[in-house]
Amino acid sequence: MRDSKTVKQPVKRVLKPVPDHGAYVHSSKTKFNDQFALPGSVPEPEIVRINTMAVPQPFLEPDKLEQWK
Repeated sequence: MRDSKTVKQPVKRVLKPVPDHGAYVHSSKTKFNDQFALPGSVPEPEIVRINTMAVPQPFLEPDKLEQWK
C-alpha cells in the first residue's frame, strides 16, 4: 500500500507539434510490402507442447556427449 505522505511530482512532457494543414505525411510502407498466399500453399504450423511445470533441462550438445562415452 502506498504511503499517503509521498507524492510523486508531475513531469512536464513536450509533445511533437501538429503538422500544418498543407503538410503531407508519408508512410514508409509501400504497396510492394504486402504479401499474398493462396489457401493451402502455406504449410500448417507444427504444434509444440511444453510442460512448464517440468524440471528445466540444459540443452545437450552431441559433441559434448561423445566425450563422456
